[in-house]
Amino acid sequence: MTSRLLLVLDDDRARLHGFEQIARRLGSEWQIKTWRDARAMAAELHRHLDAARLISLDHDLYSDSLSDPDPGSGRVIADYLAARKASCPVIVHSTNTDAAWGMHNALRRGGWTVELVHHLSQPKWIEEVWLPAAVRLVTTCAEPDAPARGASINLDRYRAIVRALPAATPQHLRAFADYVAGAHSWYKHLRLLPASAPLQVYLDPGAGMQRIQSSDGGLTVAPREERGFHYSWLATAEHRKLFGYLAFSKSAGSTVSLTAPDGVSLVPADDAPRIYDPATRALVALPDEALLAGRVFISGIIHRRAADKHRWQRAIAKTERFDGILERSEGLDVAKRIFDRCQLLKDDPSRAEPEAGRAGDVLHEVSLAAFDVPLHRLVAAERERQIEGIAAAAARVLKLVRA
Repeated sequence: MTSRLLLVLDDDRARLHGFEQIARRLGSEWQIKTWRDARAMAAELHRHLDAARLISLDHDLYSDSLSDPDPGSGRVIADYLAARKASCPVIVHSTNTDAAWGMHNALRRGGWTVELVHHLSQPKWIEEVWLPAAVRLVTTCAEPDAPARGASINLDRYRAIVRALPAATPQHLRAFADYVAGAHSWYKHLRLLPASAPLQVYLDPGAGMQRIQSSDGGLTVAPREERGFHYSWLATAEHRKLFGYLAFSKSAGSTVSLTAPDGVSLVPADDAPRIYDPATRALVALPDEALLAGRVFISGIIHRRAADKHRWQRAIAKTERFDGILERSEGLDVAKRIFDRCQLLKDDPSRAEPEAGRAGDVLHEVSLAAFDVPLHRLVAAERERQIEGIAAAAARVLKLVRA
């Protein structure tokens, strides 16, 4: 059996050990080669690219001591690969959101199939977030010269695909933003603040349809007649009535799929910014212009259940100082005021202003207002800001398509 090679760049020895352990889950034919230094990887990469079937790159690299050579960054490898013919899929795994997108865009411009796996170094993220993305990529890109499934399209092609779709209304935009806010348990998977997890909004002819992957890796879409396995998998007719052809993909959060005994899998449509092209009956990646127009950043606050008093009480109790968590910057005023209020409650718990509720009102008893009304109002304002940001991203996509 021909061996398949996983190439990994990451400075953290514990994470590299995690990758070595998880690589076995890709299959018995897989081997792994790792580096902690981007320049060393660049010097050796030409010897391994022919056998590589997946590459995973971190951005921020740190040496063990000040006397060690500068290890560079993952962008060194991204630029190296972007100048060469694409040969396998790439995962960019990084907590540095802006830099990760820079690597993503550079690789995409070079013709590579790329996915972002954003993480906050949470436990088991390699197994629970990275591995599903890796399995999906190596399945849909089984060979380096596989046909156009996952290939990127240009803006003209994207416009041609989606312009014939019924126009989304302002009601669609707001309803879609509210839907996305509850489509996953963001309060479990994302930090409460800051809003740094990228979310992609776009138009998709396959919006609301079920993606079905056969045992040989082939992928088709079909209308969903009723609500599906995951609570966000609405019936196709319901999705389009409420949201038109709007769709989204996430960079963090749970991945949900269902595999039947015959190997056929119902797979999610929100793991990567790909749309269904009816003409080629294949998934294609969005052009850079659509990615930029439809990008928005969220945090755990966007979910209603983030406004739970116990969640904030625990956050305040375990955080010593809030002033260094988020710098003052344009567009983050509400978030800064939330941190300031948390710091005040940390320094003087007696300053809390709980809202009195009716006896037996269980929902109120666990609400943030029952702990502190000012904090409750600030969190509600930040949640609304993020939801409006999703609607605004959808509006930008519509404008881009109509231009």
